Amino acid sequence: MEQLKALGFKGQMAIMVIMMGIIGFGGYKFWPNIEQANKQIKRKQDKLDDLNAEITKGLNLEKKLPELEREIANLEAQLEQLKTIMPPDQIDSEIVSKFEQLAGRSRLSINKMNPGRRQRKEFYDEYPITLDVEANYHDLGLFFDRLAQLPRIFNVNAVSMKQRLTASTSISANFRAVTFIYREDNKKPGGGS
Repeated sequence: MEQLKALGFKGQMAIMVIMMGIIGFGGYKFWPNIEQANKQIKRKQDKLDDLNAEITKGLNLEKKLPELEREIANLEAQLEQLKTIMPPDQIDSEIVSKFEQLAGRSRLSINKMNPGRRQRKEFYDEYPITLDVEANYHDLGLFFDRLAQLPRIFNVNAVSMKQRLTASTSISANFRAVTFIYREDNKKPGGGS
């Protein structure tokens, strides 16, 4: 500091100008690198923020995992329960057996049972079965009521009745019972028709 005072005012100014020139030249020379480094730091900070956001999202999902697993288990249980209403299989012997049991309990005589062709719908198939029966009117109603109580869905349509004049039955009826079959191929991604 003493040497700087010994130079005098003009010497001090000259050293000051030289120092400012060196600083200015250094700034001019290195400023683009500093600016580029700042941009790079900003990009890396943005990337770090994005990664931290993903980590937070993953941690939140991890916290919800037990709840999601319970929900999946509940939905699978519901699906199994719904499969009793709309089974994934067409088991003719089971359906015939049900009709025969209901007919016997309802004092109904099945003359003819004719399964139809499955008709493909959006996510299920319709399976029609045409029946010709003889019974009393009340017993036919009881048969339809018991059919409605089954866990498996049956729709009855195209009912036609004719009067009979025998001692054991008062009517003969023809109707179509339609049941529904769930198609398993809908569970596959992109599955369908």
